[in-house]
Amino acid sequence: MVRILHCLIVASLGAIPLLSQAAGQPRILVHGHRGARARRPENTLPAFQYAIQQGVDALEMDMAVTKDNVIVISHDPILHPPVCSGPKESSIIHELTLAEVRQWDCGKVQNPRFPTQMAIPGTRMPTLDDVFKLAPSGKFDYNIETKSFADKPEYTPSPEEFVKLVLAKIRQYKLDKRIILQSFDFRTLVAMAETGAGNPIVGADGNGPARVRRHRGGSRKSGDHPRPNSTW
Repeated sequence: MVRILHCLIVASLGAIPLLSQAAGQPRILVHGHRGARARRPENTLPAFQYAIQQGVDALEMDMAVTKDNVIVISHDPILHPPVCSGPKESSIIHELTLAEVRQWDCGKVQNPRFPTQMAIPGTRMPTLDDVFKLAPSGKFDYNIETKSFADKPEYTPSPEEFVKLVLAKIRQYKLDKRIILQSFDFRTLVAMAETGAGNPIVGADGNGPARVRRHRGGSRKSGDHPRPNSTW
């Protein structure tokens, strides 16, 4: 079944309302953007726990990969203040081990862009394992984004390896039916589609999300991967 999602970012609430046309009457689905970055440090367990308590339909988050191939939750491939404070001015996540990433405090400083955000010193960057372990606390979905960059290959593994790592975790926690994969880098979406996993896939560009397809089977025809929908 294909789920069509219309996206509108609401920065003041740290949430993304989406329109679902899965069955019956369309309804707005609220996605906690980076958890709830207007209220708690972005992409952290406190932010995701806050969003769950508010009753969101999905947790939206971004993924990066450490030097030792651990998926961590971070919007940017580079650690830097005010989001995370550490032993250096900045560091590339993919050049650090998880232990080194955990030396950074991602809740120490309130982000000045969000005056209602509560600083929580001592907050460490979570892994994908950490956030998937929240699954039993509600019926929400996971809207996970691969932060992959064709022009900066040193920031991430290859699209195929990235997807392999993500899919292994989805299957480990048996969350196949609760996952939406999105990305600005369509290479990772195509790679996921070719696994035959069947998860909803969202392509994004500067104008918003593209059409969503639920791929089944391991093959695809030419043009059968997400393309930006120019009408949005």
